[in-house]
Amino acid sequence: MAQKPSRRKLLAASGVTIGAIAGCVGRAQEGDDGERTIEWEGQGDEHATQDCSGEYGYWHWILTPGGQPSIDENAELTVNFADGTTETATGYRPGEGGGAVHFDVFKEDGGTVESAEVNFTGGGNNPVLTISGGECVPEEEPPEEEPPEEEPPEEEPPEEEPPEEEPPEEEPPEEEPPEEEPPEEEPPEEEPPEEEPPEEKKKQKGEVVVDFNGICYKENKGKGQFRIENHGKNEVTLTWKVLGTMRTSTVTVPKRSSKTIWVDINTDQKLGLYYDGNRIATTKVHTQPC
Repeated sequence: MAQKPSRRKLLAASGVTIGAIAGCVGRAQEGDDGERTIEWEGQGDEHATQDCSGEYGYWHWILTPGGQPSIDENAELTVNFADGTTETATGYRPGEGGGAVHFDVFKEDGGTVESAEVNFTGGGNNPVLTISGGECVPEEEPPEEEPPEEEPPEEEPPEEEPPEEEPPEEEPPEEEPPEEEPPEEEPPEEEPPEEEPPEEKKKQKGEVVVDFNGICYKENKGKGQFRIENHGKNEVTLTWKVLGTMRTSTVTVPKRSSKTIWVDINTDQKLGLYYDGNRIATTKVHTQPC
């Protein structure tokens, strides 16, 4: 599948600036822990339907703070579609500062947004959730396959020396025939090491079916963004780990939905995805800037 566009490219393509966003203000409900929730009230509904057969539908959402303080960029957006499926996305800011929080939502074959809500902390009295743009984008391509490791040359075992024969006791010496050298034993063939399977779009373990891909990379912060898409019929809790390090955490992805995560990682490292202690997927950092 083709590479998904970067957030910067898609934001430029939408032709929408944060200052041009208008619409009704959603009612914010605040919990005891300071977490707030507002529902989408139709702002930007001209982009709600993206008919993208054979491609991915893309929706660019923006949550404006509506005053001070700024919104935590780890806000989480949940989008419900008319066909009963749900997609989730974690917020981000394209630049520095405490402005609006952006969300990128992708759905295979597109669809029609029916409702949405966003959970966040911070923001002023009038936060607004808007679809600022949408379009169809090509499917992602699987990551490049790594070449298989070269097999080491087979080592020949040292030749075995025949045991020395003891002469018979008190018998006239007989002429001994020349000693025959035993034939060299052929070393057993070593089985080549198992090649690591190439990274695939979908990894399966039991009933767990997920896509695991890198999205972009913030070089100045050493953070990579990754997307986990759950194609299964059940919610699944997975563990990610930066291979060769102790950096690890867990993430829960709803059924038939997706989740994005930020990870402290270098561009030459890989990220593994585990289910019930078994690694089910591995992916590289996508070096495209966030």
